[in-house]
Amino acid sequence: VRGKYTRSNHALLFDTLGYRFTVNDWHFQQLFSYGAVRHGTAIYSKIPLLATGVVPFTNRQYPEAIVWADVLLNQKRVRIITVHFRSMNLNGHNTYKSIPFNQFVHQDSAIIMSRNILNKLIYYQQEHSYQAEMLRGFIDTCRYPVVLAADLNTVPAQHTYRLVRGTLRD
Repeated sequence: VRGKYTRSNHALLFDTLGYRFTVNDWHFQQLFSYGAVRHGTAIYSKIPLLATGVVPFTNRQYPEAIVWADVLLNQKRVRIITVHFRSMNLNGHNTYKSIPFNQFVHQDSAIIMSRNILNKLIYYQQEHSYQAEMLRGFIDTCRYPVVLAADLNTVPAQHTYRLVRGTLRD
């Protein structure tokens, strides 16, 4: 959370709610007068993590990654996976106007800043397909049951959603 009354999401989860075990992938950090704001993907758990990892997407122009952790549930090892697929920013051309990180999205700022929703859908469908294929490949290598909790930035009717879901149950 950022703004005038900034609170730490980490402190809330870790200290207040007792999620003492964590794995994260901080993509970048912004510095403000009230402190640093880190952006990324994370798993917080009250159950000890047996193993953890971060698998960056090979297209590092967009710094997202697959984050995973193994836990023991009812004497059975289970892999928890989370990921955030690239946001489409369909809510307008000035989405990032007040956020000083345009340098991180420079390579595709024409698409991001565009008002043309059709162009965005075409562009991000390709990005999401790439991310979905990589995530599906990672899931297929897991030797344990998988729980996937992710923001795929898509709908169940989309190819990318169905590709990632594979034989997993909603």
